[in-house]
Amino acid sequence: MSAADGKILLTLTGHEEDISQLVFSPDGTKIATASCDNTARIWDASSGKELVKLSGHQDCLTDVGFSADGGRLVTASKDGTARIWDAITGRELFKLDADVTILRKALFSPDGNQVLTAKQPNSVVVWDASTGKQLFELHHDDWLRDAAYSPDGTRIVTNSDGIFRVWDALRGNLNAVLLGKMDLDKNGVYDYQRRPRISIGEVVFSPDGTLIASGLDEQNARFWLGPYARQTAILREDRDGFWDAAVSENGALIFTSNDDGSGRVWDGTTGRLISTVEGRNSKINGSTFSPDGTRLVVGLADKTARLLSVSDGHELAVLPGHDAPPRNISFSSNGAQFLTVSGMIIRIWDATTGSLVHALDPHIIEVRDNGPPVAIREVGFSQDRSQVIALDSVGTLRIWAR
Repeated sequence: MSAADGKILLTLTGHEEDISQLVFSPDGTKIATASCDNTARIWDASSGKELVKLSGHQDCLTDVGFSADGGRLVTASKDGTARIWDAITGRELFKLDADVTILRKALFSPDGNQVLTAKQPNSVVVWDASTGKQLFELHHDDWLRDAAYSPDGTRIVTNSDGIFRVWDALRGNLNAVLLGKMDLDKNGVYDYQRRPRISIGEVVFSPDGTLIASGLDEQNARFWLGPYARQTAILREDRDGFWDAAVSENGALIFTSNDDGSGRVWDGTTGRLISTVEGRNSKINGSTFSPDGTRLVVGLADKTARLLSVSDGHELAVLPGHDAPPRNISFSSNGAQFLTVSGMIIRIWDATTGSLVHALDPHIIEVRDNGPPVAIREVGFSQDRSQVIALDSVGTLRIWAR
């Protein structure tokens, strides 16, 4: 997007149903999309030209991802299969049949030697990416929320209803089960009746792989250090419990919020309280740290956003003008700007002053004759944050050069 005129750089059209997932290639030159029209497509990120159409799945695609070298693509589908494709030619290399109804996630290991698939309701299957053969399966007692590789690819962490397990990625051995003290009864046994009723589904590693940010329960957020997953900090809230949480890019900072809009910034290694943010009697719908960890942006239910200083919790600016609670907050790569979305409008803000740089005109959102207005569903910066990408509710991608 041009900061001067906000003109659309690219619109990617071709899918016949909603886009369920999109991802940039590691070098940022291509975009892969997964759709409920049972296909995936690869696009040129500069021209918007469709390069490859991947057909073969028999139901809606749920996930798509590139290998680290960008040469292969993996897709997951509600048809119960994952498939590995040549990202250049579009040729199907392997069909990974998980023998289930729905696969919800598929991703390559960092070295590209394995593919991990998450299948409903409660297991992860790991495959050899060069042969398509199943290596092992990781079973869980409860609903599987997420799974991720450590940055070095030696560990897999899974989250099953608030219980985090660390597995050996080569052999599938269970290395550790991450539980907090409040989850254990007086005999030291996990009490399923007392398990957290609120949890963050995503598994998050710090970039160096030494810290796992686990999740959120009613009054505790937990963080563990590797490789032995020793619990390093429990962040305890002494009031009404946590409402939301965010982790900085390097894992050094954690922000937790309450339902009155107040919050606290913590040291991610020691659990020490760094600063406190005063509330505005409005719930925080989302929060994001700047890349350097000096600023924090929160979106509130009262249709405003706040730019905050991390060091002391001081409010630097209030960002008004949203017609709905702002969401999808994302910083540019240098931290100089960030974007918010409310309703059908994307706004770009100056991260130092909090002043509005540009608002995309709502006329870019189409109104269909026989249906509801087309709205922005997802938006964010590209991997290098040099572009802004918006996905609308009928599966059209729009890209703006910054």
